Amino acid sequence: MSPYQATQILDSLCQPDAELETSQHLAKAALLFAIENGQDIDLDEQLILINKLALEAAVYVDISGDVSDIAKGLCYFFKEIKGYQGDTDDYYRPENSFLNQVVAHRKGIPISLAVLYISVANRLGFDDIAGVAFPGYFLLCFGGKANTGEAVYVDPFDHRIINDAECEKKLQSLFGKQARMHRSFLFAVDNRNIIARMARNLVEVFQNTHQYEAALVCCSRAISSAPGQAEDHFIRAALYEKLECHSAAIQEFARFIYLSPKDERIGDIKREIARLREGSSKSKYVH
Repeated sequence: MSPYQATQILDSLCQPDAELETSQHLAKAALLFAIENGQDIDLDEQLILINKLALEAAVYVDISGDVSDIAKGLCYFFKEIKGYQGDTDDYYRPENSFLNQVVAHRKGIPISLAVLYISVANRLGFDDIAGVAFPGYFLLCFGGKANTGEAVYVDPFDHRIINDAECEKKLQSLFGKQARMHRSFLFAVDNRNIIARMARNLVEVFQNTHQYEAALVCCSRAISSAPGQAEDHFIRAALYEKLECHSAAIQEFARFIYLSPKDERIGDIKREIARLREGSSKSKYVH
């Protein structure tokens, strides 16, 4: 499958009325995202590998049990039985965001490991699990979607249950001692927003290594998966500028202004639009 074909299928999956929010389709979407970004893999073969993981996990996870026991069982399976771990050596390696690489090397970042947890749990018949877009990090919520009792939160990077106090400690380690927890930080997100978050992570990685075309692919994926986020359009405008696509940059800046008309950067953005338009009008083309 080509990256273009993956993009077309993933665009279809991410439509509001499409099947991405049904169980077992998150893994497919994550693998399509990997192909879209140049991973040369066979989609069906990768899905078979995840199915096999679920068959192995069934020995250690009783989905008829308590939510806490289900969470502990999955943590035990991934850490102790399969040896999955958070990549502390090269955290920002792009491959850590690609599910096929996570499965192959048993290393990843919080969100990619979370996708694997959700995918295996879904294949076991347990759907009351969701991703949590914690600030600067990513967690899992067990038992929160169906209000089956107090939710259990899991840190997939360290494969352990995490309580409220530990969540605040994690927040402070990322943003400083003044940071305080808010319940909204533990709200579950849908599968489309998980894909969008994965894409935004890679936008930052590729920007930092000056891979602007690759960053643009990921930024466009974030916009397609979770439309309406003004900051995504601001970033895409900046990427188009880097690539000297001035007309496209102007359109993206205009979209940002429409979505966030009171942003403090509006004045600067309008001046930048004027500069880009002036530059475009002075351009000379050879025919």
